[in-house]
Amino acid sequence: MSSSEQPSRIRIFAGAVKAIGLWTACRYYLHWLRSSLGIPRKKAFHFQPKGVRFPILLRGGTSSDSAVFRQIFIEQEYETLYGMREVKCILDLGANTGLAAVAFLNRFPDAQVVAVEPDPDNHRLCAENIAAYGSRARTILGAVWSHPRKLAITRVGDQREWAVTVLEPVGEEPGVVQSWDPPTLFAMAGFETVDLLKIDIERSEIAIFNSSSAAWIQHVRNLCIELHGRDCEEAFFGAMSNFEYELEHSGELAICRNIRLRRNP
Repeated sequence: MSSSEQPSRIRIFAGAVKAIGLWTACRYYLHWLRSSLGIPRKKAFHFQPKGVRFPILLRGGTSSDSAVFRQIFIEQEYETLYGMREVKCILDLGANTGLAAVAFLNRFPDAQVVAVEPDPDNHRLCAENIAAYGSRARTILGAVWSHPRKLAITRVGDQREWAVTVLEPVGEEPGVVQSWDPPTLFAMAGFETVDLLKIDIERSEIAIFNSSSAAWIQHVRNLCIELHGRDCEEAFFGAMSNFEYELEHSGELAICRNIRLRRNP
């Protein structure tokens, strides 16, 4: 190990101990070290960070699951949200394997979480990871889009499980996953108002943030979103121009608090 690598690995381990506890940090560090040496664990395995009621299942091999785990439970990407009050209804669009949903279920003990994920394998693991929370947690296999329809599934970026996206089928190609617009998903979740809307949908932002999105945004109190490119940013902030809110950033997330319709001057 070089002198430049050692402090980095020490910082990773120290940060992990603080965030998830010594035992889980030791297991995570060994997993991370094996992966960095090109010998990742092949089988699925469980982690249980401190403050989380039930173990979390992660896939082995080259899966992106451990990287998502690091972002949420070690780097605490959503930590700035945890001080929000009166969070009862949470909708997670692009839930992946449910790790953000697990974090929200533990940080907001009075909340119900509905997790929406289009990829069948991710959805299956998401359902398993949140099943222990009973009636407080529910999954929907599907995607969010500008209107209900069948869409194709593909992967972008590094082609791993966290890079799933949907798009309109080309030519005669049939769609394979059902999508719904945000108001329909609100109704399916049983939420009249969404206290926290989490969005990580790999460029589908362009589809849902449009000239008609103000009608459903006014039913959202707080929102956190990962934006995937300048055009996605333009679509999102263009739609949000009709509203007042407090904006902050955490890692790759843009967070809009206390969203309210802008008053006419």
